[in-house]
Amino acid sequence: MNDLGPRALAVTLTLQETTTKRAADVFLISAYYAPTSAHSEDEWDAYYDSITAALARCPPKAIAIIGSDANACIGTGEGERNDEKFDEGYEVVGRFGSTRVNDSGRRLRVYLETHQ
Repeated sequence: MNDLGPRALAVTLTLQETTTKRAADVFLISAYYAPTSAHSEDEWDAYYDSITAALARCPPKAIAIIGSDANACIGTGEGERNDEKFDEGYEVVGRFGSTRVNDSGRRLRVYLETHQ
């Protein structure tokens, strides 16, 4: 049973290095089919709440990886710092890629910034 809702799945994998036999836990979150701009704030909140609930299950010392179809253009870490629609989220984005930012991208960047 998936109690994270219809848009998220979380699984822990234990990976073992072949020569040293060291093991590491990898916690994978698949957050798929994010709401689009036509969806309500409640649907967006539910989407990010499901990701937050999944992250809360991450085992200590595990490497957390989130894969998402977020419908987001997040821009780059350069150039948007004066964008009045967006504040502070640029630290979580690198400097390469498209400079385009949309509302979903702003929302994702703020989420990433507050959940580092």
